[in-house]
Amino acid sequence: MGGSEILKVLPYLDSKTLKKISIRPPNYETNDQILNGIELFLELEQFKNSVELYIDLRFVVRADVRKFFHFQRVRVNLHETSLEEQVALKEAFVTSPHMLYFGLHSRGLDGNQLEQVFGTPFHNPQGCWQWFFKIQNCKEHVLNID
Repeated sequence: MGGSEILKVLPYLDSKTLKKISIRPPNYETNDQILNGIELFLELEQFKNSVELYIDLRFVVRADVRKFFHFQRVRVNLHETSLEEQVALKEAFVTSPHMLYFGLHSRGLDGNQLEQVFGTPFHNPQGCWQWFFKIQNCKEHVLNID
């Protein structure tokens, strides 16, 4: 379903029962489709009460990354994120008692900007820049930003 179709169905689902929302585009051949109606979607109780959200990466979402901090697992392709939002996400993730996975694809920042706030990155063999951070109260996992 596209964004407008989601708003025709989602409000009628039980917000206390619905735990996982997965949104896929009707046309898999088109990339970078704007997810229309996202502003209304973000205000629904179904969105606020869910614990998992997966929005296909063919969709581009225009929203503040902070709107997604209540999820345990989320994957989203944001149109742009600011350096401030990236720092807020890192801080929220490493201190959250519930966040398990946050797959964020975004435009607008480069590695040099992230290096200014996250420090010197690890350069893996594929040429990707990566940062690793300890997660509060977790000895088994780390936050990986690349």
